[in-house]
Amino acid sequence: MGATRTPKAKSLFPMQVSPMDFKVGDAVKKLTPNHVSDTVGVVTHLLPKTFKIRVQWPYGNEVEAPEEIYKVDPKTFPPTVTTDTSYSSHENAESEKAYGAVHKKEKRTAKIAHAVSEKHFERLSFLESEANTLKVENELSSLNAYVQLSQQYGSKVGDDVIRGAITSVYGK
Repeated sequence: MGATRTPKAKSLFPMQVSPMDFKVGDAVKKLTPNHVSDTVGVVTHLLPKTFKIRVQWPYGNEVEAPEEIYKVDPKTFPPTVTTDTSYSSHENAESEKAYGAVHKKEKRTAKIAHAVSEKHFERLSFLESEANTLKVENELSSLNAYVQLSQQYGSKVGDDVIRGAITSVYGK
């Protein structure tokens, strides 16, 4: 009678990844055959009827197959996403009713989010000073500064932090 049933079993086969292996608010990264993305997203909706997961990335909201993403520790890999930009739909409304919504998860993890944002600010401030040095002393263009910072710090910070530092120093 209109009640949404949540599946009890997670995966049909042990080697298969199911949307039910994730929770709303989980920090995730995307897998490709030869690469693991640097970008961290947040699970916003579980879509078990279509066997998909809706993830909010810094560049937008996408529907992903559960096999193509994996969970990461939000303290180690802080997501930069703060809002869900997906369109409202019947599928999203059912997901929010059955599994919760991102904004509820954020309230419970406010202390972690604050600590993560402080760390993000520290990294951004450091990279801004590095970018300023490259601009003033080395007279590098924004593209060359981006390449150099990516090579030096790309394994330690996300691409969005490097881009933010370049944008704040060089402008758009």
